[in-house]
Amino acid sequence: MIDGGRRDRRIRLERAVETGRDAMNAAIYAWHEIATVWAEKVDVSDRERMAAGEVAAEITTRFRCDWSPALDGLNPKDRLVMGSAVFDIWGVKELGTREGLEITTAKRADK
Repeated sequence: MIDGGRRDRRIRLERAVETGRDAMNAAIYAWHEIATVWAEKVDVSDRERMAAGEVAAEITTRFRCDWSPALDGLNPKDRLVMGSAVFDIWGVKELGTREGLEITTAKRADK
């Protein structure tokens, strides 16, 4: 278990779930909540890059939380939400033997 005093951020983890099909038979997706947990937030790095003629600022952040069965299978197809900020998940590492998770994320600073 992670030190509880450092888990001061409430985060929501979400997974895209197919909710139906449109007129062209393409899948329609909506974000479904997997779990809401307390986590420790650590900003790792920030950078600017040029893409398609525009400058984009990006922040890499790690979140650490307790492991739970609901979070088993969390992966980069899922996303993390903290308040109104949405983070793309880059990687998930197990800490110890089902003691905790370290979730590495990225967020564009202009979103």
